[in-house]
Amino acid sequence: MQIYRGILAALGATLLLKIATVVPALVLADIIDNLATSAASSQLLLGAFICLVALQASMTPLQAWCLARLCQERVKQLSIRWCRELLDKRFEAYGQLHGGTLVKVLDRGITAQERWLGFLIGSAWPVLAEAAVLITLFAYLGATSVLIGLIPLSLGYLWANDRLVRWRRPHIEAVNAREDELAEQWVDTFASAATVKLEKAEDAAMLPVNQTLSHYADSAVQVAHSGGWIQSLRTLFIGLGSGGLLMWGIHDQALTTPQLSLGELVALFTLVSGLLAGVAQLAEAWRLLDQFRLDKRKLEHWLQLPSFGPACTTEAKSQDKDAGLSIVPCQLSARDTVQLHIEEPLVLHKGERVALIGPSGCGKSTLLHTLAGTIFPLRKNVHLHGRCLASLDASEQFSRLRFCPQDAHFIPGPLPRAVLFEQAHDRAQIERWLERLGLSKDWYELDLDARAESISGGEARRLTLLRLLNQPGEFNFFDEPTAGLDAASAERTWDLLFEAFKGRGLICVTHDQSALSRFDRLITLSEGRIISQGQTNIAQISELAGTPQTL
Repeated sequence: MQIYRGILAALGATLLLKIATVVPALVLADIIDNLATSAASSQLLLGAFICLVALQASMTPLQAWCLARLCQERVKQLSIRWCRELLDKRFEAYGQLHGGTLVKVLDRGITAQERWLGFLIGSAWPVLAEAAVLITLFAYLGATSVLIGLIPLSLGYLWANDRLVRWRRPHIEAVNAREDELAEQWVDTFASAATVKLEKAEDAAMLPVNQTLSHYADSAVQVAHSGGWIQSLRTLFIGLGSGGLLMWGIHDQALTTPQLSLGELVALFTLVSGLLAGVAQLAEAWRLLDQFRLDKRKLEHWLQLPSFGPACTTEAKSQDKDAGLSIVPCQLSARDTVQLHIEEPLVLHKGERVALIGPSGCGKSTLLHTLAGTIFPLRKNVHLHGRCLASLDASEQFSRLRFCPQDAHFIPGPLPRAVLFEQAHDRAQIERWLERLGLSKDWYELDLDARAESISGGEARRLTLLRLLNQPGEFNFFDEPTAGLDAASAERTWDLLFEAFKGRGLICVTHDQSALSRFDRLITLSEGRIISQGQTNIAQISELAGTPQTL
Protein backbone atom coordinates (compact mmCIF):
# COMPACT_ATOMS: atom_id res chain seq x y z
CA MET A 1 0.00 0.00 0.00
CA GLN A 2 2.86 2.36 0.78
CA ILE A 3 4.36 1.99 -2.70
CA TYR A 4 1.02 2.89 -4.30
CA ARG A 5 0.83 6.04 -2.20
CA GLY A 6 4.33 6.88 -3.38
CA ILE A 7 3.34 6.35 -7.01
CA LEU A 8 0.27 8.57 -6.67
CA ALA A 9 2.29 11.27 -4.93
CA ALA A 10 5.00 11.21 -7.62
CA LEU A 11 2.55 11.21 -10.54
CA GLY A 12 0.43 13.90 -8.91
CA ALA A 13 3.44 16.14 -8.33
CA THR A 14 4.47 15.72 -11.96
CA LEU A 15 1.00 16.61 -13.25
CA LEU A 16 0.84 19.70 -11.05
CA LEU A 17 4.26 20.77 -12.28
CA LYS A 18 3.18 20.45 -15.91
CA ILE A 19 0.09 22.53 -15.22
CA ALA A 20 2.28 25.06 -13.44
CA THR A 21 4.47 25.17 -16.55
CA VAL A 22 1.54 26.08 -18.80
CA VAL A 23 0.05 28.86 -16.66
CA PRO A 24 3.11 31.19 -16.76
CA ALA A 25 3.15 30.87 -20.55
CA LEU A 26 -0.48 31.98 -20.74
CA VAL A 27 0.22 34.90 -18.42
CA LEU A 28 3.17 35.82 -20.65
CA ALA A 29 0.79 35.87 -23.62
CA ASP A 30 -1.48 38.35 -21.83
CA ILE A 31 1.52 40.52 -20.92
CA ILE A 32 2.60 40.74 -24.56
CA ASP A 33 -0.93 41.46 -25.76
CA ASN A 34 -1.41 44.24 -23.14
CA LEU A 35 1.92 46.01 -23.67
CA ALA A 36 0.38 48.58 -25.98
CA THR A 37 -2.87 49.10 -24.06
CA SER A 38 -2.49 49.14 -20.27
CA ALA A 39 0.78 49.55 -18.41
CA ALA A 40 -0.92 48.95 -15.06
CA SER A 41 -2.40 45.61 -16.07
CA SER A 42 0.93 44.61 -17.62
CA GLN A 43 2.72 45.29 -14.34
CA LEU A 44 0.10 43.28 -12.46
CA LEU A 45 0.45 40.40 -14.89
CA LEU A 46 4.22 40.65 -14.65
CA GLY A 47 4.00 40.27 -10.88
CA ALA A 48 1.72 37.26 -11.30
CA PHE A 49 4.14 35.81 -13.86
CA ILE A 50 7.07 36.14 -11.45
CA CYS A 51 5.07 34.51 -8.63
CA LEU A 52 4.04 31.62 -10.87
CA VAL A 53 7.63 31.07 -12.00
CA ALA A 54 8.74 31.06 -8.36
CA LEU A 55 5.98 28.54 -7.55
CA GLN A 56 7.08 26.37 -10.46
CA ALA A 57 10.70 26.55 -9.31
CA SER A 58 9.70 25.55 -5.76
CA MET A 59 7.69 22.57 -7.04
CA THR A 60 10.55 21.19 -9.15
CA PRO A 61 12.60 19.93 -6.15
CA LEU A 62 9.42 18.38 -4.72
CA GLN A 63 8.79 16.55 -7.96
CA ALA A 64 12.42 15.42 -8.14
CA TRP A 65 12.27 14.17 -4.55
CA CYS A 66 9.03 12.23 -5.13
CA LEU A 67 10.30 10.63 -8.34
CA ALA A 68 13.73 9.79 -6.92
CA ARG A 69 12.26 8.43 -3.68
CA LEU A 70 9.85 6.19 -5.54
CA CYS A 71 12.49 4.98 -7.98
CA GLN A 72 15.27 4.38 -5.44
CA GLU A 73 13.01 2.61 -2.95
CA ARG A 74 12.01 0.14 -5.64
CA VAL A 75 15.60 -0.26 -6.84
CA LYS A 76 16.73 -0.93 -3.26
CA GLN A 77 14.13 -3.66 -2.80
CA LEU A 78 15.00 -5.33 -6.10
CA SER A 79 18.76 -5.09 -5.49
CA ILE A 80 18.42 -6.80 -2.11
CA ARG A 81 16.25 -9.50 -3.63
CA TRP A 82 18.62 -10.13 -6.53
CA CYS A 83 21.70 -10.37 -4.33
CA ARG A 84 19.85 -12.79 -2.07
CA GLU A 85 18.81 -14.88 -5.06
CA LEU A 86 22.42 -15.12 -6.26
CA LEU A 87 23.45 -16.35 -2.82
CA ASP A 88 20.84 -19.12 -3.12
CA LYS A 89 22.32 -20.60 -6.29
CA ARG A 90 23.94 -24.01 -6.47
CA PHE A 91 27.62 -24.27 -5.66
CA GLU A 92 28.43 -25.05 -9.30
CA ALA A 93 27.04 -21.65 -10.32
CA TYR A 94 29.72 -19.78 -8.40
CA GLY A 95 32.30 -21.13 -10.81
CA GLN A 96 30.49 -19.18 -13.54
CA LEU A 97 30.03 -16.00 -11.48
CA HIS A 98 33.58 -14.70 -11.74
CA GLY A 99 34.33 -11.83 -9.35
CA GLY A 100 35.01 -8.96 -11.76
CA THR A 101 32.28 -9.98 -14.20
CA LEU A 102 29.76 -10.57 -11.43
CA VAL A 103 30.28 -7.11 -9.94
CA LYS A 104 30.08 -5.48 -13.38
CA VAL A 105 26.93 -7.29 -14.50
CA LEU A 106 25.20 -6.93 -11.13
CA ASP A 107 25.98 -3.21 -11.09
CA ARG A 108 24.77 -2.72 -14.66
CA GLY A 109 21.69 -4.84 -14.05
CA ILE A 110 20.72 -2.74 -11.04
CA THR A 111 21.40 0.42 -13.03
CA ALA A 112 19.22 -0.95 -15.83
CA GLN A 113 16.31 -1.37 -13.43
CA GLU A 114 16.91 2.15 -12.17
CA ARG A 115 16.86 3.42 -15.76
CA TRP A 116 13.65 1.55 -16.50
CA LEU A 117 11.86 3.03 -13.51
CA GLY A 118 13.36 6.41 -14.33
CA PHE A 119 12.06 6.07 -17.88
CA LEU A 120 8.52 5.30 -16.78
CA ILE A 121 8.36 7.80 -13.94
CA GLY A 122 10.78 10.51 -15.03
CA SER A 123 10.33 10.54 -18.82
CA ALA A 124 7.25 8.74 -20.15
CA TRP A 125 4.76 10.02 -17.58
CA PRO A 126 5.93 13.67 -17.68
CA VAL A 127 5.70 13.72 -21.49
CA LEU A 128 2.24 12.15 -21.39
CA ALA A 129 1.13 14.60 -18.71
CA GLU A 130 2.50 17.52 -20.71
CA ALA A 131 0.84 16.26 -23.89
CA ALA A 132 -2.52 15.94 -22.10
CA VAL A 133 -2.25 19.49 -20.78
CA LEU A 134 -1.24 20.87 -24.18
CA ILE A 135 -4.03 19.03 -25.99
CA THR A 136 -6.51 20.76 -23.70
CA LEU A 137 -4.78 24.09 -24.27
CA PHE A 138 -4.64 23.68 -28.08
CA ALA A 139 -8.33 22.87 -28.14
CA TYR A 140 -9.04 25.95 -26.01
CA LEU A 141 -6.97 28.20 -28.29
CA GLY A 142 -8.34 26.66 -31.47
CA ALA A 143 -4.93 25.43 -32.60
CA THR A 144 -5.82 21.77 -33.11
CA SER A 145 -4.18 21.83 -36.55
CA VAL A 146 -0.82 22.30 -34.82
CA LEU A 147 -1.52 19.23 -32.72
CA ILE A 148 -2.54 17.25 -35.81
CA GLY A 149 0.84 18.04 -37.33
CA LEU A 150 2.90 17.37 -34.20
CA ILE A 151 1.43 13.94 -33.38
CA PRO A 152 2.52 12.11 -36.57
CA LEU A 153 5.88 13.91 -36.53
CA SER A 154 6.52 12.81 -32.93
CA LEU A 155 5.37 9.25 -33.56
CA GLY A 156 7.52 9.04 -36.69
CA TYR A 157 10.52 10.32 -34.76
CA LEU A 158 10.01 7.79 -31.96
CA TRP A 159 9.67 4.97 -34.50
CA ALA A 160 12.84 5.99 -36.37
CA ASN A 161 14.68 6.36 -33.07
CA ASP A 162 13.65 2.83 -32.09
CA ARG A 163 14.94 1.48 -35.42
CA LEU A 164 18.31 3.13 -34.85
CA VAL A 165 18.43 1.85 -31.27
CA ARG A 166 17.81 -1.72 -32.45
CA TRP A 167 20.49 -1.35 -35.13
CA ARG A 168 22.88 -0.15 -32.43
CA ARG A 169 22.34 -3.09 -30.04
CA PRO A 170 25.20 -5.28 -31.33
CA HIS A 171 27.58 -2.35 -30.82
CA ILE A 172 26.46 -2.03 -27.18
CA GLU A 173 26.78 -5.78 -26.65
CA ALA A 174 30.33 -5.67 -27.99
CA VAL A 175 31.28 -2.87 -25.58
CA ASN A 176 29.69 -4.71 -22.65
CA ALA A 177 31.54 -7.90 -23.52
CA ARG A 178 34.84 -6.01 -23.64
CA GLU A 179 34.04 -4.32 -20.31
CA ASP A 180 33.30 -7.68 -18.66
CA GLU A 181 36.47 -9.19 -20.08
CA LEU A 182 38.51 -6.19 -18.99
CA ALA A 183 37.06 -6.24 -15.45
CA GLU A 184 37.95 -9.91 -15.08
CA GLN A 185 41.47 -9.30 -16.40
CA TRP A 186 41.99 -6.41 -13.97
CA VAL A 187 41.01 -8.68 -11.08
CA ASP A 188 43.25 -11.52 -12.28
CA THR A 189 46.20 -9.24 -13.05
CA PHE A 190 46.23 -7.41 -9.73
CA ALA A 191 45.55 -10.60 -7.78
CA SER A 192 48.87 -11.83 -9.20
CA ALA A 193 50.62 -8.46 -8.90
CA ALA A 194 53.12 -9.58 -6.25
CA THR A 195 54.19 -12.64 -8.26
CA VAL A 196 54.37 -10.60 -11.46
CA LYS A 197 56.65 -8.09 -9.77
CA LEU A 198 58.91 -10.80 -8.34
CA GLU A 199 59.28 -12.35 -11.79
CA LYS A 200 59.75 -8.94 -13.49
CA ALA A 201 56.93 -9.92 -15.83
CA GLU A 202 54.97 -6.67 -15.99
CA ASP A 203 55.05 -6.55 -19.78
CA ALA A 204 53.85 -10.14 -20.13
CA ALA A 205 51.08 -9.57 -17.58
CA MET A 206 49.85 -6.52 -19.50
CA LEU A 207 49.67 -8.26 -22.89
CA PRO A 208 46.08 -9.60 -22.53
CA VAL A 209 44.98 -6.35 -20.88
CA ASN A 210 46.44 -4.27 -23.70
CA GLN A 211 44.75 -6.45 -26.29
CA THR A 212 41.37 -6.16 -24.58
CA LEU A 213 41.78 -2.40 -24.20
CA SER A 214 42.45 -2.15 -27.92
CA HIS A 215 39.28 -4.12 -28.72
CA TYR A 216 37.34 -2.03 -26.22
CA ALA A 217 38.53 1.20 -27.86
CA ASP A 218 37.39 -0.03 -31.29
CA SER A 219 33.99 -1.04 -29.92
CA ALA A 220 33.59 2.28 -28.07
CA VAL A 221 34.32 4.23 -31.28
CA GLN A 222 31.64 2.24 -33.10
CA VAL A 223 29.13 2.95 -30.33
CA ALA A 224 29.94 6.66 -30.44
CA HIS A 225 29.51 6.70 -34.23
CA SER A 226 26.13 4.98 -34.12
CA GLY A 227 25.11 7.27 -31.26
CA GLY A 228 25.88 10.24 -33.51
CA TRP A 229 23.14 9.12 -35.92
CA ILE A 230 20.66 9.11 -33.05
CA GLN A 231 21.67 12.64 -32.05
CA SER A 232 21.37 13.72 -35.69
CA LEU A 233 17.81 12.38 -35.82
CA ARG A 234 16.97 14.31 -32.64
CA THR A 235 18.27 17.55 -34.12
CA LEU A 236 16.24 16.96 -37.28
CA PHE A 237 13.06 16.29 -35.28
CA ILE A 238 13.31 19.42 -33.15
CA GLY A 239 14.18 21.50 -36.21
CA LEU A 240 11.23 20.21 -38.25
CA GLY A 241 8.83 20.65 -35.32
CA SER A 242 9.97 24.20 -34.60
CA GLY A 243 10.05 25.11 -38.29
CA GLY A 244 6.57 23.71 -38.87
CA LEU A 245 5.18 25.68 -35.95
CA LEU A 246 6.81 28.89 -37.25
CA MET A 247 5.33 28.31 -40.70
CA TRP A 248 1.88 27.80 -39.17
CA GLY A 249 2.30 30.94 -37.05
CA ILE A 250 3.39 33.07 -40.01
CA HIS A 251 0.45 31.80 -42.03
CA ASP A 252 -1.97 32.42 -39.14
CA GLN A 253 -0.75 35.98 -38.55
CA ALA A 254 -1.08 36.73 -42.28
CA LEU A 255 -4.80 35.99 -42.14
CA THR A 256 -7.31 38.81 -41.89
CA THR A 257 -8.56 37.38 -38.60
CA PRO A 258 -5.76 35.38 -36.95
CA GLN A 259 -6.80 32.52 -34.67
CA LEU A 260 -4.18 33.53 -32.10
CA SER A 261 -2.97 36.83 -30.81
CA LEU A 262 0.74 37.56 -30.96
CA GLY A 263 1.10 36.83 -27.25
CA GLU A 264 -0.76 33.53 -27.56
CA LEU A 265 1.49 32.58 -30.49
CA VAL A 266 4.60 33.27 -28.39
CA ALA A 267 3.17 31.23 -25.52
CA LEU A 268 2.26 28.40 -27.89
CA PHE A 269 5.74 28.40 -29.39
CA THR A 270 7.26 28.25 -25.89
CA LEU A 271 5.06 25.34 -24.86
CA VAL A 272 5.53 23.40 -28.10
CA SER A 273 9.29 23.83 -27.83
CA GLY A 274 9.06 22.28 -24.38
CA LEU A 275 6.95 19.43 -25.76
CA LEU A 276 9.44 18.76 -28.56
CA ALA A 277 12.25 18.71 -26.01
CA GLY A 278 10.19 16.31 -23.88
CA VAL A 279 9.61 13.93 -26.79
CA ALA A 280 13.32 14.08 -27.60
CA GLN A 281 14.07 13.34 -23.95
CA LEU A 282 11.67 10.40 -24.12
CA ALA A 283 13.53 9.04 -27.15
CA GLU A 284 16.88 9.51 -25.40
CA ALA A 285 15.55 7.72 -22.32
CA TRP A 286 14.38 4.87 -24.56
CA ARG A 287 17.87 4.65 -26.06
CA LEU A 288 19.47 4.44 -22.63
CA LEU A 289 16.82 2.00 -21.49
CA ASP A 290 17.50 -0.30 -24.42
CA GLN A 291 21.22 -0.09 -23.73
CA PHE A 292 20.77 -1.06 -20.10
CA ARG A 293 18.09 -3.60 -20.95
CA LEU A 294 20.84 -5.72 -22.49
CA ASP A 295 22.62 -5.58 -19.14
CA LYS A 296 19.40 -6.50 -17.35
CA ARG A 297 18.99 -9.48 -19.66
CA LYS A 298 22.39 -10.84 -18.68
CA LEU A 299 21.64 -10.38 -15.00
CA GLU A 300 18.30 -12.13 -15.49
CA HIS A 301 20.17 -15.04 -17.10
CA TRP A 302 22.23 -15.39 -13.92
CA LEU A 303 19.15 -15.01 -11.74
CA GLN A 304 17.55 -17.89 -13.64
CA LEU A 305 20.38 -20.27 -12.76
CA PRO A 306 18.95 -23.11 -10.64
CA SER A 307 18.82 -22.53 -6.91
CA PHE A 308 20.14 -24.92 -4.30
CA GLY A 309 17.27 -26.77 -2.69
CA PRO A 310 15.16 -29.92 -2.80
CA ALA A 311 15.45 -31.59 -6.19
CA CYS A 312 13.10 -34.45 -5.33
CA THR A 313 10.76 -35.52 -2.56
CA THR A 314 11.47 -39.24 -2.60
CA GLU A 315 13.41 -41.07 0.06
CA ALA A 316 15.56 -44.10 -0.52
CA LYS A 317 13.57 -46.88 1.12
CA SER A 318 16.34 -49.39 0.54
CA GLN A 319 18.81 -47.40 2.61
CA ASP A 320 19.36 -48.30 6.25
CA LYS A 321 18.17 -45.39 8.39
CA ASP A 322 20.66 -46.38 11.08
CA ALA A 323 23.56 -46.23 8.64
CA GLY A 324 24.27 -42.55 9.28
CA LEU A 325 25.65 -41.06 6.07
CA SER A 326 25.96 -43.21 2.97
CA ILE A 327 26.67 -42.86 -0.72
CA VAL A 328 25.65 -45.33 -3.41
CA PRO A 329 27.74 -46.12 -6.52
CA CYS A 330 28.01 -43.05 -8.75
CA GLN A 331 30.44 -41.19 -10.98
CA LEU A 332 31.39 -37.56 -11.62
CA SER A 333 33.30 -36.57 -14.74
CA ALA A 334 34.48 -33.28 -16.21
CA ARG A 335 36.32 -32.63 -19.47
CA ASP A 336 36.47 -36.38 -20.20
CA THR A 337 38.23 -36.96 -16.87
CA VAL A 338 36.79 -39.06 -14.06
CA GLN A 339 36.90 -36.95 -10.91
CA LEU A 340 35.13 -39.44 -8.65
CA HIS A 341 33.99 -43.02 -9.16
CA ILE A 342 32.25 -44.77 -6.26
CA GLU A 343 32.10 -48.45 -7.19
CA GLU A 344 30.62 -49.82 -3.95
CA PRO A 345 28.32 -48.27 -1.32
CA LEU A 346 30.19 -46.25 1.30
CA VAL A 347 28.72 -45.87 4.79
CA LEU A 348 29.85 -43.46 7.52
CA HIS A 349 28.44 -44.20 10.97
CA LYS A 350 27.30 -41.74 13.59
CA GLY A 351 30.22 -40.48 15.67
CA GLU A 352 32.82 -42.07 13.37
CA ARG A 353 36.12 -40.27 12.72
CA VAL A 354 37.26 -40.78 9.14
CA ALA A 355 40.33 -39.50 7.29
CA LEU A 356 40.43 -39.22 3.49
CA ILE A 357 44.01 -39.68 2.31
CA GLY A 358 45.93 -40.05 -0.91
CA PRO A 359 48.17 -38.03 -3.22
CA SER A 360 47.18 -34.58 -4.44
CA GLY A 361 44.54 -34.66 -7.16
CA CYS A 362 43.31 -38.15 -6.30
CA GLY A 363 39.73 -37.05 -5.53
CA LYS A 364 39.81 -36.56 -1.75
CA SER A 365 38.24 -33.09 -1.79
CA THR A 366 35.71 -34.17 -4.43
CA LEU A 367 34.57 -37.05 -2.21
CA LEU A 368 34.43 -34.70 0.78
CA HIS A 369 32.26 -32.22 -1.14
CA THR A 370 30.05 -35.06 -2.36
CA LEU A 371 29.47 -36.41 1.15
CA ALA A 372 28.74 -32.86 2.37
CA GLY A 373 26.15 -32.48 -0.40
CA THR A 374 27.68 -29.46 -2.14
CA ILE A 375 28.00 -31.17 -5.56
CA PHE A 376 24.42 -30.91 -6.75
CA PRO A 377 24.37 -33.65 -9.43
CA LEU A 378 25.47 -36.23 -6.83
CA ARG A 379 23.13 -35.20 -3.99
CA LYS A 380 20.63 -37.84 -5.09
CA ASN A 381 23.27 -40.52 -4.43
CA VAL A 382 23.93 -39.46 -0.83
CA HIS A 383 21.62 -40.43 2.04
CA LEU A 384 21.46 -39.17 5.60
CA HIS A 385 19.80 -41.73 7.89
CA GLY A 386 18.14 -43.22 4.82
CA ARG A 387 16.89 -39.89 3.50
CA CYS A 388 18.12 -38.63 0.12
CA LEU A 389 19.98 -35.33 0.39
CA ALA A 390 18.18 -34.15 -2.73
CA SER A 391 14.97 -34.05 -0.67
CA LEU A 392 16.44 -31.64 1.90
CA ASP A 393 16.40 -27.87 1.67
CA ALA A 394 19.64 -25.93 2.12
CA SER A 395 18.88 -24.88 5.70
CA GLU A 396 18.26 -28.43 6.95
CA GLN A 397 21.13 -29.96 4.99
CA PHE A 398 23.78 -27.49 6.13
CA SER A 399 22.57 -27.61 9.71
CA ARG A 400 23.04 -31.38 9.81
CA LEU A 401 26.04 -31.62 7.49
CA ARG A 402 28.59 -28.93 8.36
CA PHE A 403 31.44 -28.19 5.97
CA CYS A 404 34.64 -26.16 6.43
CA PRO A 405 36.38 -25.54 3.07
CA GLN A 406 40.12 -25.14 2.74
CA ASP A 407 40.08 -21.49 1.66
CA ALA A 408 39.41 -18.87 4.32
CA HIS A 409 36.78 -16.26 3.46
CA PHE A 410 35.40 -13.52 5.68
CA ILE A 411 33.11 -10.52 5.53
CA PRO A 412 34.57 -7.23 6.83
CA GLY A 413 34.09 -6.47 10.50
CA PRO A 414 34.87 -7.78 13.99
CA LEU A 415 35.16 -11.52 14.59
CA PRO A 416 31.46 -12.14 15.43
CA ARG A 417 30.54 -10.74 12.02
CA ALA A 418 33.60 -11.59 9.93
CA VAL A 419 34.02 -15.18 11.12
CA LEU A 420 30.74 -16.23 12.75
CA PHE A 421 28.47 -14.26 10.38
CA GLU A 422 26.44 -12.89 13.32
CA GLN A 423 25.39 -16.40 14.41
CA ALA A 424 24.37 -16.86 18.04
CA HIS A 425 27.36 -17.77 20.21
CA ASP A 426 28.82 -17.73 23.71
CA ARG A 427 31.63 -15.19 23.79
CA ALA A 428 33.41 -16.90 26.69
CA GLN A 429 33.37 -20.21 24.81
CA ILE A 430 34.69 -18.57 21.63
CA GLU A 431 37.53 -17.00 23.62
CA ARG A 432 38.40 -20.40 25.14
CA TRP A 433 38.50 -21.96 21.68
CA LEU A 434 40.72 -19.14 20.43
CA GLU A 435 43.21 -19.87 23.21
CA ARG A 436 43.05 -23.61 22.52
CA LEU A 437 43.92 -22.86 18.88
CA GLY A 438 46.99 -20.91 19.95
CA LEU A 439 45.37 -17.51 19.46
CA SER A 440 44.66 -14.90 22.10
CA LYS A 441 41.13 -14.27 23.36
CA ASP A 442 41.74 -10.65 22.34
CA TRP A 443 41.17 -11.83 18.77
CA TYR A 444 37.45 -11.63 19.54
CA GLU A 445 37.75 -7.84 19.20
CA LEU A 446 39.90 -7.98 16.06
CA ASP A 447 38.59 -6.28 12.91
CA LEU A 448 39.12 -8.32 9.75
CA ASP A 449 38.84 -7.43 6.09
CA ALA A 450 37.34 -9.75 3.49
CA ARG A 451 40.74 -11.22 2.54
CA ALA A 452 42.12 -11.29 6.09
CA GLU A 453 45.29 -9.62 4.82
CA SER A 454 46.20 -8.45 8.33
CA ILE A 455 46.73 -12.03 9.57
CA SER A 456 48.64 -15.07 8.34
CA GLY A 457 47.13 -17.89 6.32
CA GLY A 458 47.46 -20.30 9.23
CA GLU A 459 45.70 -17.89 11.57
CA ALA A 460 42.90 -17.37 9.07
CA ARG A 461 42.59 -21.13 8.66
CA ARG A 462 42.17 -21.64 12.41
CA LEU A 463 39.57 -18.88 12.63
CA THR A 464 37.35 -20.66 10.09
CA LEU A 465 37.22 -23.71 12.38
CA LEU A 466 35.23 -21.61 14.86
CA ARG A 467 32.18 -21.76 12.60
CA LEU A 468 31.79 -25.52 12.97
CA LEU A 469 32.90 -25.52 16.58
CA ASN A 470 30.17 -22.98 17.34
CA GLN A 471 27.47 -24.78 15.33
CA PRO A 472 28.40 -28.46 14.92
CA GLY A 473 26.36 -30.84 12.80
CA GLU A 474 25.68 -34.56 12.84
CA PHE A 475 28.58 -34.95 10.42
CA ASN A 476 31.36 -32.36 10.20
CA PHE A 477 33.65 -32.09 7.19
CA PHE A 478 37.07 -30.40 7.10
CA ASP A 479 39.28 -29.96 4.04
CA GLU A 480 42.85 -30.03 5.39
CA PRO A 481 42.13 -28.24 8.70
CA THR A 482 45.82 -28.08 9.66
CA ALA A 483 47.22 -27.04 6.28
CA GLY A 484 49.91 -24.39 6.70
CA LEU A 485 50.26 -24.94 10.46
CA ASP A 486 53.45 -25.84 12.29
CA ALA A 487 53.57 -29.16 14.15
CA ALA A 488 52.67 -27.71 17.56
CA SER A 489 49.73 -25.68 16.20
CA ALA A 490 48.52 -28.66 14.18
CA GLU A 491 48.56 -30.91 17.25
CA ARG A 492 46.59 -28.35 19.29
CA THR A 493 44.08 -28.09 16.47
CA TRP A 494 43.61 -31.85 16.22
CA ASP A 495 43.20 -32.11 20.00
CA LEU A 496 40.42 -29.53 19.93
CA LEU A 497 38.62 -31.04 16.93
CA PHE A 498 38.58 -34.57 18.32
CA GLU A 499 37.45 -33.29 21.71
CA ALA A 500 34.76 -30.90 20.44
CA PHE A 501 33.25 -33.34 17.94
CA LYS A 502 33.22 -36.38 20.20
CA GLY A 503 30.06 -38.36 19.47
CA ARG A 504 29.62 -36.58 16.13
CA GLY A 505 30.83 -37.58 12.70
CA LEU A 506 34.24 -36.07 11.85
CA ILE A 507 35.50 -36.47 8.29
CA CYS A 508 38.77 -34.80 7.30
CA VAL A 509 40.93 -34.58 4.21
CA THR A 510 44.50 -34.46 5.46
CA HIS A 511 48.14 -35.00 4.55
CA ASP A 512 49.16 -34.86 8.21
CA GLN A 513 50.40 -38.41 8.85
CA SER A 514 51.00 -37.72 12.54
CA ALA A 515 47.24 -37.39 13.04
CA LEU A 516 46.11 -40.50 11.18
CA SER A 517 46.29 -42.77 14.22
CA ARG A 518 43.55 -40.65 15.84
CA PHE A 519 40.95 -41.68 13.25
CA ASP A 520 38.68 -44.72 13.40
CA ARG A 521 39.01 -45.33 9.68
CA LEU A 522 41.26 -44.29 6.81
CA ILE A 523 39.85 -44.11 3.28
CA THR A 524 42.54 -44.03 0.62
CA LEU A 525 41.80 -42.70 -2.86
CA SER A 526 43.65 -42.88 -6.15
CA GLU A 527 42.52 -41.42 -9.47
CA GLY A 528 39.04 -40.75 -8.11
CA ARG A 529 38.50 -44.27 -6.75
CA ILE A 530 38.53 -45.69 -3.23
CA ILE A 531 41.31 -48.26 -3.18
CA SER A 532 41.33 -49.19 0.51
CA GLN A 533 39.59 -48.63 3.83
CA GLY A 534 40.48 -49.35 7.44
CA GLN A 535 43.25 -48.58 9.94
CA THR A 536 46.71 -48.92 8.40
CA ASN A 537 50.22 -49.05 9.79
CA ILE A 538 52.56 -46.08 9.37
CA ALA A 539 54.59 -47.50 6.48
CA GLN A 540 51.45 -48.28 4.48
CA ILE A 541 50.03 -44.85 5.26
CA SER A 542 53.15 -43.17 3.89
CA GLU A 543 53.02 -45.16 0.69
CA LEU A 544 49.29 -44.66 0.10
CA ALA A 545 49.27 -40.98 0.95
CA GLY A 546 51.97 -40.33 -1.59
CA THR A 547 54.04 -38.30 0.88
CA PRO A 548 57.31 -38.95 2.68
CA GLN A 549 57.06 -40.66 6.06
CA THR A 550 57.58 -38.15 8.85
CA LEU A 551 57.10 -40.31 11.91
